[in-house]
Amino acid sequence: MQHRLRIDGLSFNVLDEGVGEPVLLVHGFPDDHTVWRNQVAALAAAGYRVIAPDTRGCGDSDMARRTGDYALPRLVADLIGVLDALAIHKVKLVGHDWGAVIAWVLAADTPNGLNDMRRFRSAMRLPMPQARSSKSSRVGTCSCSSCADLPNG
Repeated sequence: MQHRLRIDGLSFNVLDEGVGEPVLLVHGFPDDHTVWRNQVAALAAAGYRVIAPDTRGCGDSDMARRTGDYALPRLVADLIGVLDALAIHKVKLVGHDWGAVIAWVLAADTPNGLNDMRRFRSAMRLPMPQARSSKSSRVGTCSCSSCADLPNG
């Protein structure tokens, strides 16, 4: 199912497939949610709810007017807005390419809402995000692998 969600004054295209534990797939630049087409089907078949938004300015989501509107904190806030609009409080997180960077910051900023994190075919080598809150017990579950344990259609 496709959703049109209004977040920060922009309309976002969001794919929402399957039922079960939610997985948020964050694509890279300049891709859109269709980069995950094989993984969406496999994850949904494996019993996951798959959320794959087009990030701002990509795919069928609106473009922001100013370059500054694409700053990393805004991109992270967009994902939080998607999760809030869909009433999702905890999520498994998968990022690809630039989406992996966005996912890293999301994981660091909202560790209590994160069940697990995976990096998918990212050429970047980044250190694990450290929780910005000492209350997190989930940051230790973050694992940066090649998604070998996630279904791949």
